[in-house]
Amino acid sequence: MEILSIINKLEGTNIPIIMVAAGILFLLLSLSGGISGKIVIPLSRQKWAAMLGTILLVLGLILSIPELIRSNETKNNNNVIKLEDPNKITKGQRQVEAKQRAELERRRLEMAEAEHQLEKERRQMQNQQNWNSGNYSRHSAHLLSISRISYFILRPQ
Repeated sequence: MEILSIINKLEGTNIPIIMVAAGILFLLLSLSGGISGKIVIPLSRQKWAAMLGTILLVLGLILSIPELIRSNETKNNNNVIKLEDPNKITKGQRQVEAKQRAELERRRLEMAEAEHQLEKERRQMQNQQNWNSGNYSRHSAHLLSISRISYFILRPQ
């Protein structure tokens, strides 16, 4: 029963940490040759303990590298503003974007209308200047004659 409880407690622990701790323990045993008179390890087994300790230590460190990278990424991700996936946009965000697009389109149309009106006024001013100076073109004269004819035809009686 004691072994099962120990295994159950070890089940939730991190395997790379256990491997590193075991590797350090085996390396210490191989270097010291035993535990102060209670355990004496022969020289041939000290070599095996050193090799096993080195293997466990290296494997534990290799297995812990991805975990360290993930923890650094999460620390870095906390400082970075995340751009949301366009597929995960909420309905409210879509409505706001639609309103913004509609407002931009309305402003664009207003600008086009204002440009058209300015061009129309510029032409009127230029025609007025040409008319006042007697410097009008044949096109202006035709328009003037057509407007006079249409006035006489359409005038109220």
